[in-house]
Amino acid sequence: MSHAELDRIVRRGMKGSVSGWRFYVATNLLALLAAIVLGLVNVAMYRGNPPMLAAELGATLAAGVLLVFGVHVFRELQRIARVDEPLMDALRRRLAFVRSKYELWLWAAALTCLLLVFTLTTFIDNQNGVYRINQPLVFWGTLAAMLLFIYGTGKLASYAPVREMRDALEDLQEGTTERIRATPARRRVVFWLTVAAVLLLTATAILGMLTALGL
Repeated sequence: MSHAELDRIVRRGMKGSVSGWRFYVATNLLALLAAIVLGLVNVAMYRGNPPMLAAELGATLAAGVLLVFGVHVFRELQRIARVDEPLMDALRRRLAFVRSKYELWLWAAALTCLLLVFTLTTFIDNQNGVYRINQPLVFWGTLAAMLLFIYGTGKLASYAPVREMRDALEDLQEGTTERIRATPARRRVVFWLTVAAVLLLTATAILGMLTALGL
């Protein structure tokens, strides 16, 4: 394989991974904005209920902090998307980003979902300024499970591109091409596994909805 072909394969993968990460961050930024809006509305609705008022203020403040961090992460992704630096430097920069800021963002994204769920449910189930949790253990257990699940899925989604960049960097450092040559075939396998997983999850969700509706 020529140097230009190796460069093209590796940079194509880096471009795709950064684009996917930017979309993921942008989606969560929109969710944080929604959580902030709902939180502010809930603050007004629960102003006569001190415990709930404190909870809504805390959720809104947390969403605001995560929003600031998310904007920083998005700008960092814009910065590392540059293509005018040597390939090995670009790989090191992206891997350092994944190990630090993006790892924190995976937890932030999971927490974002919980904040949105909390502000949305307390908005919908508000009863004259009162929100009642009938089964606290189930409620908090479900939120904890959601936190771990969302973090896990985000981590799993980033595994393939991170491994690809790590393999490419090791090949370049060792002066070999074995790992890079296997990249196109591995991408095809990952693509079809992703399609199968999406179809399976979609079918499961539809079946669950039909079961819940008694159809």
